[in-house]
Order: sequence, then structure tokens, then C-alpha cells
Amino acid sequence: MRWVAEEDELEENAKEKIHALILDMSSLINIDSSGILALEELHKKLDALDIKLGVANPRWQVIHKLKLGKFVDKLGSGSIFLTVTEAVDACLAPKMLGA
Repeated sequence: MRWVAEEDELEENAKEKIHALILDMSSLINIDSSGILALEELHKKLDALDIKLGVANPRWQVIHKLKLGKFVDKLGSGSIFLTVTEAVDACLAPKMLGA
């Protein structure tokens, strides 16, 4: 019986959907074109799964290169946040979740 209860619990947890992924870029000092390409691929894969991508706390050097690489245009400026807390709050809001 214990096994059945654990299986039921796992099935219930599996029904919860991931709505957003937030990348904390506070430790990222710089990014090159291969890093931007990797972010673009991640964004495409998450978008196909209907999962929003948020970027939190990027340094000015990083955000500048993301703008030059047109990643900010693809992601949308509404998905870039100063803090992780702001990103989480925005992801919980219906606006970003598309509800």
C-alpha cells in the first residue's frame, strides 16, 4: 500500500507544470557569441514547451552584448529583471504566464 500511495503522490506532482525558468546572471561577467547562441537555443526549446525564460541581474557588459546579439529583441525586454525577486514576482503574475 505504501508503494501505491507514493506512486499516486508522484503522479500528482507530475501534473504540476513548469511555467518559467529564471537565469540568475549575477555571476556572469561576460558573454560571447557562442553563449548568446546557447541562450537562443534554450529560449527556442523552452518556447516550444510553453515555458517562459527570464533573465535576472545581468551586468551591463552582458546586457550590452545581449542587445548587440539581438537576443533581447527575441526574448523581450519584459523578461529581463534587475533582481531574482522581481523575476519571480513577474513570473507568478498572469501577464508573463499568459493567463
